[in-house]
Amino acid sequence: MRLSTCRSLWSARPALLRRGLAAKAGKASSAAEAKPLAEAVGSISQPSDRPATDYPSWLSNLTEPGKTLGELKRTPAEQRSNHDDMRLLKLSSRAAIKSINFSKAKGI
Repeated sequence: MRLSTCRSLWSARPALLRRGLAAKAGKASSAAEAKPLAEAVGSISQPSDRPATDYPSWLSNLTEPGKTLGELKRTPAEQRSNHDDMRLLKLSSRAAIKSINFSKAKGI
């Protein structure tokens, strides 16, 4: 084998192998050595079911979807709250970034 071929093969190996971080041949872990999940996290206590009155009122609002970009654009500026204005700004910025990234990826 030529020296240049050896060098190209070496450079193609993953960095982990060169650093010695890959698994050794005789040290492969087996499924028999692994602990069951319940045993591994057995010391963690399970959360208790508490009544809804124990939680703050705003917590239930976190699961509700917010207004979409189209809905916010259709709403007149006088009728939007500060929260809606901030959401409009955030969603508009995301849409602009996605558009720019798409055009860069397609080479447009």
